[in-house]
Amino acid sequence: MRLQKRIYISLIILGSLVIAFLIPPFQEVDEPNHIFMVQAGIGNDSLFYLLEPHLHSSDTGLKIQPDERTSFETIWGFMTDKVNYGRSDYLPKHISPVIIKYLPSTVGMMLAVLLHLSPYWIMMLGRIFSLLFYVGICLLVYRLMPVKKDIMLLIMTLPMTLQQASAISYDCMLFAMSFLLVAYTLHLKYTAERVGWLRILAALAMIFIIGYIKPPYVLLGLMLLLIPADKVCLKLGKLCIDGEFIKKYRLLLIIAALLMGALGIYLVRDDFFVNLAIGMMLELGRTLVVFAHTFEYYWKFFLQSIIGSFGFCDSAVPMWFVYISWVFMIGIAVCKVGKCTGSKRKKGAGNDSCFAELSPAAANDGMRVWDICIIIIMILGMVTLVLMSMVNCTYSYLVYGLEYNGLQYNIREVIYDLYMIMGVQGRYFIPFLILPFLLLPSVGIGLEDSHGRLPERLDYTRWAVIAYQVVAIVVTVVTLVGRYY
Repeated sequence: MRLQKRIYISLIILGSLVIAFLIPPFQEVDEPNHIFMVQAGIGNDSLFYLLEPHLHSSDTGLKIQPDERTSFETIWGFMTDKVNYGRSDYLPKHISPVIIKYLPSTVGMMLAVLLHLSPYWIMMLGRIFSLLFYVGICLLVYRLMPVKKDIMLLIMTLPMTLQQASAISYDCMLFAMSFLLVAYTLHLKYTAERVGWLRILAALAMIFIIGYIKPPYVLLGLMLLLIPADKVCLKLGKLCIDGEFIKKYRLLLIIAALLMGALGIYLVRDDFFVNLAIGMMLELGRTLVVFAHTFEYYWKFFLQSIIGSFGFCDSAVPMWFVYISWVFMIGIAVCKVGKCTGSKRKKGAGNDSCFAELSPAAANDGMRVWDICIIIIMILGMVTLVLMSMVNCTYSYLVYGLEYNGLQYNIREVIYDLYMIMGVQGRYFIPFLILPFLLLPSVGIGLEDSHGRLPERLDYTRWAVIAYQVVAIVVTVVTLVGRYY
């Protein structure tokens, strides 16, 4: 187990470094915009203008066009370039809350400035520190995840996930907190004996960070509802909110929650995106038609860009690898290694194969009907909110030919002008990609040794994940070298 863990983490680091160093500066999606946000976080508007003049990978500007290439000689020139600048000109002047989104990258970039490194290494340390933060969270998830661990490990090592985790982007923090929240709440559901204020507050802190980075994903907070009421023990003076209290007053608690939700919507009723969501719900029929057209047109792109679509979505992994990845993920999600308790052998199977007899609860990882309903609500809710968040982008492109966030319109009229929603990428679904796999039942499989005995530990699925990591790194290298060099 320790060997597997070391290999798994080492391959995450290797895969991320491959992506971080093979993708030239400013070629990761929206990276220039994210650097501007880093500047906002440190209250210094000079950083981009230190980096930009020295990191042109293309004769036509910062962005390498689809028909252009750079060279390893150009990248080596960036690495060895020496630029004189005053450290104090690029260090933080004041800190704003935006820094929460970019904390790992910001620490790396500011360290590079303090060390007086070249612009290339300022960017690289930003990417590397994002990677190190993400690896630390992966170690926590590895330890905490009680069920479907292998599929979670696989999702955390998808090439697309690693690109965002090793980028100057808020996706590093978003992905890390999302994965950690899911693993932590499932840990509370299956492993923890008691859930008190400290554990609830830890989960709420993660939910706050997720909501601050990207509001649609705050629905992941509903994971707290999976925790059995019998485990809860929240003390308020002499009052103890436990399972018995929740069951006794559940109707009042539901009404209170609905009233608080309604009050929250009322308080933000003038917000444009709240009106957008309300308008699309009022025009539900047309909204569903637009959603259907979006998935009908983009389904292949969604599948591909969840697995790996690098740079400005212009260097995707081949479709054969995409299909293999999805089949492999489903297989890993339903595979549950267990002991052969009843020697129920599969017809046609050899003497070294048998099925473990799992109880219905174990086969579904102890999921209750309530849990399944909550997970389905989270999936549908976040898919809907992600699509809604791109309506403004789509309509502004139709009107102005570019993305413009200041556009105001009546969505109930505009929805009939839209055929589909543009700009949605598969990576938007990665923070909650684990949820549908939690709904899949587990199939128990056991393998006996040559003496008819089952080994104490069978970790073949974990080795399969590691093998996938190796293949994914090779495919990533071939894809990126073929695109940029």
